[in-house]
Amino acid sequence: MRAALLKSYGGVDQFVIDDIPMPEPGAGEVLIRIEASAVNPFDLIVRQGNMAKLIPLQLPAVLGGDASGVITRVGTGVNAFSVGDRVIADFATNGRGAHAEYGVAPTTAIAKLPANLSFEQGAALPKAGLTGRQTAAIRDRIHRIALGSFWRWPVIRLTTLPPSSRTPGATFRLRSSAP
Repeated sequence: MRAALLKSYGGVDQFVIDDIPMPEPGAGEVLIRIEASAVNPFDLIVRQGNMAKLIPLQLPAVLGGDASGVITRVGTGVNAFSVGDRVIADFATNGRGAHAEYGVAPTTAIAKLPANLSFEQGAALPKAGLTGRQTAAIRDRIHRIALGSFWRWPVIRLTTLPPSSRTPGATFRLRSSAP
């Protein structure tokens, strides 16, 4: 199969397109025929070697963390996904990334691609989607802590009153629950 291989840390001139062996899925993994892969800022940092001490790669390496494609083979113990499923994948930064014709990912790092999304749209989701989800979760935690510990916001409720003899139909009043 063909892949974009990083020969050495540095600029884009360090990439070559070459043949590499087809990966095989292990237990709990799937083989994905990659239809689209995305390039993220983290890929740039890894390519330049800025993460080499924390994430050493055996070069040449295949980069790319985000992809979408179709499952072509499943490893033992895989029950939630089948051959032919359209999926998005968040590949590990281990030198066996998404910038290739095929890639292997654990089932814990994939999700089914909704039918109304293209492969290109799906490939843009993993890192950006997780970043947005994590940011929202952190914001919500901070908001809950701030509201629960420091502030008591008044809650305004809209209350329906029973119809009176003077006013036909229902009337409404605002009631504050502020202390």
